[in-house]
Amino acid sequence: MRVEDELVVIPSESQQFRSIIECNELCECQISQCLNRRVQYGPRQKLEVFESSLYKSKGLRTTAYIPRGAFICEYAGELLTPSEAQRRIKIIDESCQMNYILCLYEHSKTRLITIVDPSKRGNIGRYLNHSCQPNCKILPVRTNCPIPKIGIFAKRDIFANEELCFHYAGEDNYNGMLNGKPCLCGSIHCNGFIPNTEI
Repeated sequence: MRVEDELVVIPSESQQFRSIIECNELCECQISQCLNRRVQYGPRQKLEVFESSLYKSKGLRTTAYIPRGAFICEYAGELLTPSEAQRRIKIIDESCQMNYILCLYEHSKTRLITIVDPSKRGNIGRYLNHSCQPNCKILPVRTNCPIPKIGIFAKRDIFANEELCFHYAGEDNYNGMLNGKPCLCGSIHCNGFIPNTEI
């Protein structure tokens, strides 16, 4: 099994939001044999950006089978403060631009927030569209820093030529959501809009 096919246990929607901690340079394991460094090696192979007819925009799909729990790619970009994110969102809304800003909320003893904007500096993760019944899930992944990377993992087995999508609100909680743009996912349980959170 290749390193990129090592699997992560994806929690059910009823389970608490979980975080992944990968090995780092302080670990005593041999890097060449370590199976706990998936996100550090970058996106998996056989992903392609394409024109999605469903979403009428660019999307990301796989050209090969991806097993449930496998790492796909990171949602990478500039890290923002809440005030900078609010400033950029205001400009985006006023100019009717695409909004790629993602806010990851984690709840432990305190509420942690990680805000990423891949619009100027990012990777292929920004091309994943929203779905109300997604095949991918995001999880925070920590390596050498308390600020997590935002890892995208297969929520179920994904077959070749499937478009990759995740739920922009995390699926299990719509509290605090505002109606966003109309959703085009076409799923049976579509909520009718793309969720949009206040920062």
